[in-house]
Amino acid sequence: MLNPKPDFPQFTGERMKEWLSEMSMPALIFFWCDWRDECGYMLSLLKKLVKEYQKVDFYWVDADRQGNICRELSVPGVPTVLILKNGKEEARFICSSSQPGIRHHLDELVKAMERPRKTLLPVPVFMW
Repeated sequence: MLNPKPDFPQFTGERMKEWLSEMSMPALIFFWCDWRDECGYMLSLLKKLVKEYQKVDFYWVDADRQGNICRELSVPGVPTVLILKNGKEEARFICSSSQPGIRHHLDELVKAMERPRKTLLPVPVFMW
């Protein structure tokens, strides 16, 4: 039986390098195919995570039709999940049993976004 397509945005790879360099929100990219059972299991997990992690952008890639993206990002098989921050890979999961690791990395990214940035106080200048 074929897996349903994810209901979050599809990443087509157009302007991939520009897109990655302009990325400001953490992102999760799910490499998927419709014929592999493990992709269906992973998709059911990701559908839950999309609702839980509003501060993370979720995308999917059809690995069968977009092999160029898989090669560009060194994805050898499916299901694979990449977690990106500022366009750089933070973590990679290759398996549908990676739920705790995926949650951990998403939690860390969201916490880092919520931490207040330290402001530098002006350094007093003393004249002698």
